[in-house]
Amino acid sequence: PYHWTVEDEAVFDLPALIEKVRSSTAQRPFIVGHSLSAWVIEGYLAGLEYGADGRVHPNRALGRARQAGLKGVVTVSGVYNLWWPKALKNALFDPVLSREDYYRSNYELEALARTSPLYDVASPMPSLPLSWIGDVLTLPLERIPWIGPVLADAYRHFQDAVIDSPVLSMFYFASNTPAEVVRLHGVDGLEEFGPHLLEQLGNGIVQRQTTSYYHGDRPADAYVYASVRKDLRLPLLFIAGDHDRLANADVIHDDGYALSASADKQYWRAEGGHLDVISGRRSDAEVAQPLVQWFRARQ
Repeated sequence: PYHWTVEDEAVFDLPALIEKVRSSTAQRPFIVGHSLSAWVIEGYLAGLEYGADGRVHPNRALGRARQAGLKGVVTVSGVYNLWWPKALKNALFDPVLSREDYYRSNYELEALARTSPLYDVASPMPSLPLSWIGDVLTLPLERIPWIGPVLADAYRHFQDAVIDSPVLSMFYFASNTPAEVVRLHGVDGLEEFGPHLLEQLGNGIVQRQTTSYYHGDRPADAYVYASVRKDLRLPLLFIAGDHDRLANADVIHDDGYALSASADKQYWRAEGGHLDVISGRRSDAEVAQPLVQWFRARQ
């Protein structure tokens, strides 16, 4: 639903999914989540529930039971916090000076999150429309008589040029990403993005903390997702892309891995960006194959 938040996914969607798998297989499952899923998983493990006041509250007993019902949790490019080592506010005395610095910054999102009209415009929207991108990428130009095949070929080369440009560096590390993978993501991998989720992400960037959804000023009782990390005891694996401009690898280590209390926890860095870390040229060797071994060791 367009009004869904991270809390709704943690309270309703993920419990239903896990229960369906458990009842169908009679096994405790692993959870594997990418990006925003790490945020949702933390809400699930905290036992989040909606109270009579309409606010979300953690239930520690429920959270412990949910941990006991899982074999382990793996997150890839997980959102554990929304800040970057090369921050926009420090740009004058600690600027981006190298390629390495660039992948430890995200001035674009920081600036956007601090734009007040964004929240006034986004909140009433039914969704952030993204499906049109797939329609544009698959324009049937070849059907045009005579000139169609030439236009289609030229358009494909234009797409390749855009894919290889810095515009998409927020999602992909170019040297690890086949152009066709990016095209397929655009055609078949984009979902409509609800405005409350967009606003929640913006709040997280401004506050440098993942919290429950709010509109306007932050309420005193906003739930802080990091509070569950001290209670985590199940096997945890954190996988970060070292060229990820959305979920910074250092932040995943410092605010996710380091703050989690599990005795069985690991942190892996793979060469890749936010999406190609699981779909790029090196993802099979650096992520998928070692992950199979991690699962087998915990069956």
